[in-house]
Amino acid sequence: MPSRAVPYLIVDAFTDQPFSGNPAGVVLDAEGLTEREMQAIAREINLSETAFLSRSKHPECRFRLSFFTPSREIKLCGHATVATYAALAERGGLQAGDRFQHETGFGPLPVEVRAGPRVYLGGEPWSYGAPPVSQQEIARLLGLPVGALETKVPPGVVSGRHLMVPLRDLDALDSVKPDLDGIAALSRQQDWVGVAAFTLQSCEPDVLATLRYFVPAYGIPEDPVTGVANAALGGYLGHHGLVPFEKGLARFEVTQGAHVGRPGRLFVEVEGAPGAVSAMRVGGAACVVARGEFLL
Repeated sequence: MPSRAVPYLIVDAFTDQPFSGNPAGVVLDAEGLTEREMQAIAREINLSETAFLSRSKHPECRFRLSFFTPSREIKLCGHATVATYAALAERGGLQAGDRFQHETGFGPLPVEVRAGPRVYLGGEPWSYGAPPVSQQEIARLLGLPVGALETKVPPGVVSGRHLMVPLRDLDALDSVKPDLDGIAALSRQQDWVGVAAFTLQSCEPDVLATLRYFVPAYGIPEDPVTGVANAALGGYLGHHGLVPFEKGLARFEVTQGAHVGRPGRLFVEVEGAPGAVSAMRVGGAACVVARGEFLL
């Protein structure tokens, strides 16, 4: 007979509208769950990621978040983080103005709850490098002519995990036909999460950029709305001076997900200056769309 009921939520992140943005499973009380049980729950929920919230034993951290895909544990997931803390705020466990560190596979990372609620999380440690493949090969992997790539700035690898590819315009972004097997092979070879194609154009007012993110090495052909990739975009744009800094801070909005029928909006902040990025944050809203429980 089952000895424990474990409540869970389905939460759409980076949106305030149900059935849009990026869905995540969320378990707000994961105390006492084993890794095997968390993996089984994530496999049963069968979304790209499920987050499990527990108290942290780290002296600097208030909570610990563990993330599981249906097949494996991963170190960090932006949209599942936003989903978790937005759901906790809705339940009354957090309020606007709360700031704290939480424990992840990357160590302590900052989280802030703002009015809305809108949840902001710190990005991965900043680094930048040139990709190990040519622009011609990158264009081929995206199914584009090389002339569709932006010529003013080059592709770059941010935080050692995300290949950022600037495209000329929205038509180029709409025309992407990714070689998923090729992207998966290159991602595994380089230990990347995936490839982000973006343009500094948008169909929406007050939005700076539109992004698509391909993650076939993790079993996700195209991710709907991606926190870590948009934090990486913030670092990339800040590094190249493509966003204005005021008193050491740049802010802008990005849309993602319309190409897979799940539009979402992200709020990106970058600290530092052109060529001297020090930190990235990404924020957004979330809404609970389902509740249930597992009987263990």
